[in-house]
Amino acid sequence: MLVNMSMEEFDISLEEKNFLDNLTRFMADKQFVAQVINESRKNPNRENYPSIDLGSYDDAEHGLLFGAQNHVMIDPFLSPEVSVQMISRLKDYGAKISQVSQHENIRKVEYSVGGTNRVIELVTADADKLDKELEERIRRGISSLIMKGMGGFKGQDGYTDLIGVLEKYIQFLQVDGLLLSGVTPQTKFKKIGQGNLPYWVHSSQDYRLSPHGLYLKK
Repeated sequence: MLVNMSMEEFDISLEEKNFLDNLTRFMADKQFVAQVINESRKNPNRENYPSIDLGSYDDAEHGLLFGAQNHVMIDPFLSPEVSVQMISRLKDYGAKISQVSQHENIRKVEYSVGGTNRVIELVTADADKLDKELEERIRRGISSLIMKGMGGFKGQDGYTDLIGVLEKYIQFLQVDGLLLSGVTPQTKFKKIGQGNLPYWVHSSQDYRLSPHGLYLKK
């Protein structure tokens, strides 16, 4: 159960509360996770602008803490097999999958929790080499941004250095938007929290636990 947070504090339905409890069951730093959820519920833009996860690989869970109506996961390693695994986990957490569609390198998953309809877009691409339509949507604004870990291989594997891309995406955050990052951003934001989160390390093929900061744009 989410520690020190009642359902009234989150102001969410019983179905979504159960979904979040299932989603966060194996997350180590429950206090920090609860803070991310609570701060996200204060974000007035989460229904109008997407949340973005850079270098997400198979971790839909932490991005879903933002509670955005549209969540976009971007990673060149998002294979069809990984996508199927994530959709299966969504069902296990209590989501009802209404439709899954594929357009080029974007798999769109439409689902509902209680009476709330949401969308996850799984984008198999380098974060700095998106198709024009998706890039234009992001430029119009995002509600939250997440980059776990230290930015991947820093470009050594032929993909874009995510630390550099992070600063590019930060400029599209709307006021009251949240940034959850394993590295301190160059852009000056108010740091409102810190906790330990796991992130996937491709070189060692396992998860690593490290401090991540939660930042608020004002």
